[in-house]
Amino acid sequence: MNEMEKVDIFNIDDWTKFDQDEYKSFQKANSLLESGFPDHALTELWNLAVHNLRRRVELYSVDLFISVAVSKNGDQCKYKSDGFTFSERWCGVKDSTLIDISYEIGLITAKTHKILESINWMRNHASGAHENSEEIKYNDVVSFALLIKENLLAAPNPKKINTPSKLMDDIKNIQCTEEKISLISQDAMALPNKLFLSFVDFLVGTVCSGEEPGSKNSTELMKIIWPKVPTSKRSEIGLKYQQLVYENVGKESANKVKQERLFELLISLDACEYIPDTIREMLFNRYAEDLAKAKNTTYGWANETAAALSLRQLGLKVPDASFDKLYSEILAVYCGNRWGRSTAYINLNEYIFTQTKKNMVRIAKLFVTSNRANSEMLFDKPKEYAIQLLTKIKENLAIISQQNEIDEVIRFIKNYKI
Repeated sequence: MNEMEKVDIFNIDDWTKFDQDEYKSFQKANSLLESGFPDHALTELWNLAVHNLRRRVELYSVDLFISVAVSKNGDQCKYKSDGFTFSERWCGVKDSTLIDISYEIGLITAKTHKILESINWMRNHASGAHENSEEIKYNDVVSFALLIKENLLAAPNPKKINTPSKLMDDIKNIQCTEEKISLISQDAMALPNKLFLSFVDFLVGTVCSGEEPGSKNSTELMKIIWPKVPTSKRSEIGLKYQQLVYENVGKESANKVKQERLFELLISLDACEYIPDTIREMLFNRYAEDLAKAKNTTYGWANETAAALSLRQLGLKVPDASFDKLYSEILAVYCGNRWGRSTAYINLNEYIFTQTKKNMVRIAKLFVTSNRANSEMLFDKPKEYAIQLLTKIKENLAIISQQNEIDEVIRFIKNYKI
């Protein structure tokens, strides 16, 4: 043996902070290495690292780990809380998921994450069990052992007091008052950024679970901390809704209920704009049909107002593919019929006057191009309301050519005939 081969691969005198399984893996690794089986020794090092990481997650926060894992990987995280041993509890969680989510929740550093990824690759692709494999050598194992020691084993065991566990326990188990929610929100927003984002994943997961009082508490808390949630995380939540929609096409399932709960959360946060356009187009088309149905209902003015209020919950950013269909229905409701109009126009004003100047002109031109928008223009009252709207749109325009386009639409309305 050379000098390096005589070195204890960990050189740890005090194993009291490690459990019996970890110590056994260390002994096996040392013995296999000394016996000339470095590839098997590396496997035991891996077992030690995985066991240690599992134990750290349980000391840190299993709830946080699971919520982030589900957010990132769907329902692929099958942690079994009723398992008697670590192996039983973690048998449904992939090692790659364990490593990735431990990094996401701030339990290990980026460096440790890469070290564990490298060991996992080495044991799977560089052993005698694989054709054309690169041989695992003694020094490889010693080097990885030193890296594990310095970057994982030497790190202090996490304490729950330094994690969001207490906050999460209160959210899940206590009917929180407004004051309590406010206090929790302050603690949540004081978390380090990575941990804060993981905490948001926990809240979203709790809302989707529907378990009370956690679901209601999480919704109220999200309303307060939403301004701090970055756009990237908001888009991630919107993408999660899209994934649930695709998974649930044509079937009733628990995920269908999750989809509905997540939609309600996005509505309460006025955050539907973060749903990808494909799904938002579907939603806006559905609400446009609701407006049309209300408009076509005899004595349906109350229905129009209700439909307009429901539409407003989707937000004001209308996908381009839904634009003409939706605004044709908005104009039809806005201008009413020969007897007058409902109060729905009050709620629809925002959809028109928060648009860009170019889109205001586009909306106005629908009076010419859309039979739905001009269907009531033979009657005095709808014609009057249309001209009032067009005049107001013109007042919001500064470019003369755009003003002239509005004048053309006004002349069309005044002279409208079948």
